[in-house]
Amino acid sequence: MTTTKKAPGAGPGRGGGAIDRWQAEADLLAEGRERLEQLCTTTRYRHLYPSGPNMALLFRAYQDLDRWRTVHRRDREDPSNRPRERRRFLRRLTALVREDALARDHRLLWHYPLPRPMPLRVSPPSLVLEALLAVDDDARSNVAAAVHGMPAKVNQDGETSGVDTAIGASRSVRAEGRTHRGLLQFREALINSALSHPDQIGRLHPQYLQFMASPQPTRRQHPIASMLLVKLPLQLLMILVLIFNIAYLGAYYFFNDERLGEFLTAKIGGLLDGELEIGRAHWTPMLIVDLLTGQPTALEAWDVSVYEPYKIDGQPKGRRTAYAEHVELDLVLHEIIPWNRLGVPKLVEIPWYLHFTEVRNRGELWVEVRAYQNQHRDGEWMLSLIDAFDTVDDLEGPAHLKKLSYRIDHGDLDGLALTLDLEERSGWATHIDFQDIEVTLDFEAWAPQDGRPETLPLAYSVDSHAGTGSFTIAPLHDGPMPIDEITRIELASGKRYHPLGDVWISGEAALAGSPSVFDGRLLDAFGSIGFDFRLATTDAGPLAETLFPAEPDDQGRMRSLFSGTGSPVSLEVMGPVDEVVLDIVGQGLTVDLFPEPAWALDDVDVAVSLVQDPLPDVWADLDHPANEVAEARAAGLVSLSADGEDERRDERWIFYLDTFRGSALDGSVRLHRRGRQDHVVLAEEGEPMLVSVYLDMIGVNLGQLTPDDPELSAMLTGETRGGLEIHQVIIDDEGLDRVEAELQRVAISRDHGPEDDNLPRNITASGEVIWDADDGLDLRGVRFGVDGGQLRISGGIDANFEQLDPTSASVRVDNGEAFLRAFGLPRWFDRLAIDFSLAGPIDNPRGAGSLSVAGAGTGALAVDDIQAASLRFERGTLSVRSPSVGMLGGHGPLAAEIGLLANGKPLED
Repeated sequence: MTTTKKAPGAGPGRGGGAIDRWQAEADLLAEGRERLEQLCTTTRYRHLYPSGPNMALLFRAYQDLDRWRTVHRRDREDPSNRPRERRRFLRRLTALVREDALARDHRLLWHYPLPRPMPLRVSPPSLVLEALLAVDDDARSNVAAAVHGMPAKVNQDGETSGVDTAIGASRSVRAEGRTHRGLLQFREALINSALSHPDQIGRLHPQYLQFMASPQPTRRQHPIASMLLVKLPLQLLMILVLIFNIAYLGAYYFFNDERLGEFLTAKIGGLLDGELEIGRAHWTPMLIVDLLTGQPTALEAWDVSVYEPYKIDGQPKGRRTAYAEHVELDLVLHEIIPWNRLGVPKLVEIPWYLHFTEVRNRGELWVEVRAYQNQHRDGEWMLSLIDAFDTVDDLEGPAHLKKLSYRIDHGDLDGLALTLDLEERSGWATHIDFQDIEVTLDFEAWAPQDGRPETLPLAYSVDSHAGTGSFTIAPLHDGPMPIDEITRIELASGKRYHPLGDVWISGEAALAGSPSVFDGRLLDAFGSIGFDFRLATTDAGPLAETLFPAEPDDQGRMRSLFSGTGSPVSLEVMGPVDEVVLDIVGQGLTVDLFPEPAWALDDVDVAVSLVQDPLPDVWADLDHPANEVAEARAAGLVSLSADGEDERRDERWIFYLDTFRGSALDGSVRLHRRGRQDHVVLAEEGEPMLVSVYLDMIGVNLGQLTPDDPELSAMLTGETRGGLEIHQVIIDDEGLDRVEAELQRVAISRDHGPEDDNLPRNITASGEVIWDADDGLDLRGVRFGVDGGQLRISGGIDANFEQLDPTSASVRVDNGEAFLRAFGLPRWFDRLAIDFSLAGPIDNPRGAGSLSVAGAGTGALAVDDIQAASLRFERGTLSVRSPSVGMLGGHGPLAAEIGLLANGKPLED
């Protein structure tokens, strides 16, 4: 700042030398004032000068310069001296600013009062008198008294400011206000006068300079910065900073990359039960700034490997559990410093965290977390990646302090290959190759004295929109099932309002080839896992092929129990892994449970539950391994394994049918009852499949039951309605082993009639039928009804259809004409009652019975009232004997023999 003000009193009559000298001094003061403003407004000092620079320092430095000139007899008019004087003046001004800043800081810290003016009893210099003239008339006397250290004068009313009355107090306040205003006017006027008259500055008493100072600060600010920037010498600070920078840059160039990787491997890896190997680590020069400011610092690492725990067990280094080729990290440095272990502070625990705000993958990256039993620790279950970061015993910190915790605020881990192998402990595993994945993680360690928490304090979330892989659920399927494409998947545990320990899953993916959406959770995923999971697909075919792969039958045909190409299916999995319940609802499925392909059910709508249960009561008498185990346990005969557990199982996977309807045998079938009474017990190796259902048949074609016998199939072809209560169906490796079924009001309408094969077109049937591969066919109260009569049969035949078991048959005909018409025969009788028993070889049975006939024959040969005639069948001949028969108008005995079989075959006539 340069003044162009003319020297007071200068005019045409004054010499040019005086004007030049005055201008030079004015320019020196202007430059000093500019330097003073710069110093007082710097970051170092500005908080000590809230109202502006201290102008008293400018004039004090000028007085010191004037004194130095006098002592050294410097010629003020010699221009050659001015550069040196300027430099001396500015250096002195800088030193005075520093001294004044220290004084101001001390006053704030120790509350020192300002110096009190001392009485001045000499005549004031002209500059002071000129400044007093600039003060308002009502305040001039008080200002003059204050400047010269004199007591305040009595006011015009004759009252001093000390009068203890309300009026006096009010006047005192007004007087103080006038004095303050006057002092401000005096300060401004004195500064301007001194700048205008440099030659008179040297005459000013230091007390006058004090009134030109700027107001003191009232609040202390930035104590640490004040100590470093104000109290300490700046040169010392610069030397220290220079030394630090040299050391810091040396560390950057010489303690980085491979050397840093080796150091971290030795120091951090040595603390862990596993092993952390870092091939190369790189940090940036901003690390110290980030440490001081608490900001994350950028790091890079190459060839990072984590090995499973082994040091506590004294074993050699084992398998890797994680590997990263190249990752970029943003690490919060001050959180990784173990403050409490260093003794700062001792009263409050400061969390010890390895905290990454950002993690970005730039190369190969895979993580394998597996659960396994450590035989060196009495079979303790361990998690490879988690337990690898446990510290070894001899390096344990204080028992009350938590171990190192881990946190990732955001991880962009594209290309991650993640394997979670908990099959050995929890029965499930998965492997996913993520293309696009974001993760967060928070693992809070525990203090040794608190012991390991029951629920692992591992919170995480995973979001991905692309990837492939596989998953394994041991109770459902042996081996992995493919995940062909992941459209979206979200996993969370301990985050997003989900509790710790449970894994919440939702997403869309092609599971085993079936496009699926899923949602639910794995309960206690790292312990005794349970399920609360739902899955739905619009095409269950590929998934069914995986769960129930096709196998060749006796004729080499590839067949699957269940198939569902294009069929929508929903699945709900509930309960712990050893008591899991699967509720399945599907439409349009194909169910192929029986040996004959023609018996398969198509277009099935089903709602079933798949449960591991003991065999239902209907199988209580079956010779089955599950029943043997249950009986042994009930009797207390328990066989324990080496680990003290009974490994034999009395439970099997059972399909309980709640809804079932579909197409079968050219018609349709549906469940007759509800409430889980109908079921299918799935076969394990070497065991039979068991079926018990009650079906309603609608339009079923019985001809499909015997596709290998065209003649029998043609005879049975037609439409059948009614109920089929299948109590038991046992299917073993060799085929159909046993069937227990009961016909409930079955109505058969055949396509053929009596004109085709002399058999009725319409037949009704009811009763119980049992087929056993060893014992053969057993009929229990089976009734066949046709028009005009019915037949009831109880008995059986052996499995080879060679020997007829004792079989009883009862025929009752009320309308002989209608009855015989059903068989394509003319009327022979009106009413008929036959009771007969047979046994023996099928080609030559023997039997006996009774016969009662009414209205037999016509015309003169009519036979009436044959009552209780005896029947006997032997050697293919039926013998009829009756003591009294009405015939030809009289009564008499009847004896007749009718040949039916010859050489084990029916006679042609």
